[in-house]
Formats: sequence, structure tokens, C-alpha cells
Amino acid sequence: MGRSSKKASSHFKHRFLRHWRERITTPKSVLVALSGGVDSVVLLDLLRVWQPMLGYQLAVAHVFHGPITGPQGAYRKRTAAFTRRLAESYHLPYHTNVSGPKQKLKSEAALRDFRRAHL
Repeated sequence: MGRSSKKASSHFKHRFLRHWRERITTPKSVLVALSGGVDSVVLLDLLRVWQPMLGYQLAVAHVFHGPITGPQGAYRKRTAAFTRRLAESYHLPYHTNVSGPKQKLKSEAALRDFRRAHL
């Protein structure tokens, strides 16, 4: 990582901490809904950086949207495995649902509702 990248990263981490302290009462525990995408992985990393200072318990949850065939099904399995490995490598508790929905979820709204119900 170049010098300007390190400086930007440090600046971002400190902005995150300042925002947290100004707007959020630190909870006893934080559950990160980890999709496996960049946004949720970066959030998890930031929360890990500040965990010792802020004193909350940190855990990871991944919602499995159910088995399907084809490339999307393989992607879901890889994502679930990735999120589990990441949580394990960070020595964090990992939670997931045992099975997917009883019927195929056809829209982003339906997928979002399913995630919310399981978190």
C-alpha cells in the first residue's frame, strides 16, 4: 500500500471512529451481517479495529438464501464458505440459518425481507 493509500486509510478509520462516538451509544455487542461483499467486509474490518477501544463483543452473521442449481447456487455456496472462513480467521462467533426459504425468492425486496427475518 502506497503512502497516500495508508494516509487515506488512516483518515477513514479515524472519521469512522469520530462518527461512531458522535452518533452511536456503544452497545454491548455488535452483530455484523456479512454478505461477503466489499462493503460488509470493510465494515467488519473497521469494527474489529475499534473493538478493543470501544469494548463491544463482535459476532458475524450470514444469511444463506437457499440452495439453487447453476452458477448462482455455486456462488451462494462459495459466499457462505468465505464468510464462515473469515469469521473463523478473526476468531469471531459465526451465525447462519440452517436452510433457505421454502419457496424461491424472486425479487431483491423478497431477499431483503428474508435476511431481516433471519437476523
